[in-house]
Amino acid sequence: MADRETDGPSVEIHASADDAGVFVVESGSSRLEELAALYLYLTCGESIRSAGMAMGQAAIDVLADKYRADLGRANGSIWHQSSADSPYPILR
Repeated sequence: MADRETDGPSVEIHASADDAGVFVVESGSSRLEELAALYLYLTCGESIRSAGMAMGQAAIDVLADKYRADLGRANGSIWHQSSADSPYPILR
């Protein structure tokens, strides 16, 4: 994913080579890596890892507080209303 309006760093999310049920998040920006990984965890994740170690709830809470405004914008997005039955909610 990349911001089309700037030349800022992109975020790449792909399945792990070792376990297709695990997603790897990579970016030239540690902020974007943290935010994307946190968003995935909060939306559909079972755990979140950093440097191969599972993060505890206290560390996840710190990240959530750090990115509260960003997560709020994401949660307010029209795309959170999309589904398999209605993939383009803006067209309703």
